[in-house]
Amino acid sequence: MATDLPTHPELKDQYEYWDKQHDKSRRRLAQSLNILIFLVSLVIGLGNVLTEIPGLDFQSEPEPLTLQERVDAGDPKAQYLYAVMLVQGREVEQDLAQGAYWMERAAEQGVLDAQRAIATFYRYGKGVAEDQEKSFYWWQQAAGQGDSMGQYNVGLGYRNGRGVAKDLAQAFEWFYRCAEQGEVLCQHAVARSYRLGDGVAANPETAFDWYLRSAQGGYDKAQTYVGRLYESGVGVEQDFEQAILWYEKAAEQGNDLAQFGLHMMYMGRDGRPLDPVEAGKWLYIADANGSRRAAAALPQFEASMPEAIREEGKARADAWLAAR
Repeated sequence: MATDLPTHPELKDQYEYWDKQHDKSRRRLAQSLNILIFLVSLVIGLGNVLTEIPGLDFQSEPEPLTLQERVDAGDPKAQYLYAVMLVQGREVEQDLAQGAYWMERAAEQGVLDAQRAIATFYRYGKGVAEDQEKSFYWWQQAAGQGDSMGQYNVGLGYRNGRGVAKDLAQAFEWFYRCAEQGEVLCQHAVARSYRLGDGVAANPETAFDWYLRSAQGGYDKAQTYVGRLYESGVGVEQDFEQAILWYEKAAEQGNDLAQFGLHMMYMGRDGRPLDPVEAGKWLYIADANGSRRAAAALPQFEASMPEAIREEGKARADAWLAAR
């Protein structure tokens, strides 16, 4: 029986990924065994025919190895599959420590998914003692295989000084490698580095270009920043229509900062579009999504707006939230 998903986003993503990979691996294993059984049967059948010829004596081929036998024999793919089963309690009793043990054995043999997993386990202390240096080591191994998420996490390690000495220049290098592969998280990280001057000379225009790449890839945080930069005119010519467009893209994905940004845009300050009903709609939506800024702004909005505007804004917000 599968366990509940963990609260850490990295682990949640890992478990959801395993749900898909587990089924694929089991199907592939079953297919491999069926093919092997067919070939063994063919050889046995041929042997039975040939044994009728004097002087020939064929022995029956051994039965295909079970998963456990493949694990004990050192098959890295079998070890990875078995580790997933142990961690999630699929078809075997859940055992996080044993799951982590076999995950690391598979990682040592170069299984990329296992390297990602054991790095995450050491990061949060799941099945092993928390160890940021080991976590960083395994992300390095994944990065060494050209894995974009490995490169991203190596960059994070250098940026935050987690598992390795802080080095913003190294962080930027790893983020850039990953960004060139089209990974939106890394493109966002490169943009942040150019915006803040972390490990590279600050450049608002280049920062905007990288934020835009990430935003075009669908990353809601980058979309929010593109909206903010269009709103402020930093790194790009000020354009309120474009600001609203990008805020809306992120808001539709549930980003509460973008939702509050839309509220501020529609409040009509500094020459921005004035639409108090839409302003109320996005304020109520942001508040429902836990935005602290929205919660702080809500009392003043309700005190200053006519009842009809408040009610229409709330109705639009409720309809939007109900459709999600």
